[in-house]
Amino acid sequence: VEKRLFAHRAEVADLPNQFPIPEVNVTGLSPQQIKEKEERIKQQKAIWVQQKTAELKANLEQDLKIIAHRYETQIKQCEEDVTEAEKRYHEGYDRWQEKDDEPRSDMA
Repeated sequence: VEKRLFAHRAEVADLPNQFPIPEVNVTGLSPQQIKEKEERIKQQKAIWVQQKTAELKANLEQDLKIIAHRYETQIKQCEEDVTEAEKRYHEGYDRWQEKDDEPRSDMA
């Protein structure tokens, strides 16, 4: 679980570096227009990072549910195995006690 959480954090931290920067032709644009385009790209990047973060979070939640279900199943199986082992132990112990309580003819 910790491994998956650390991987998720690394993926989220790396998202800004993965943003596909659109090609912008700034030829003939005024400094104000260039600044506006840069701002639009920053906004697009922020929205993209938010969307990807939400997707990664949904994937993480699904993975954690699967991991939790897997462990719950393993715990249940172990509990059943322990119960079965205890049952066999008690049955064997009772049989041993019954045999031990029988009078022995060779002790004369």
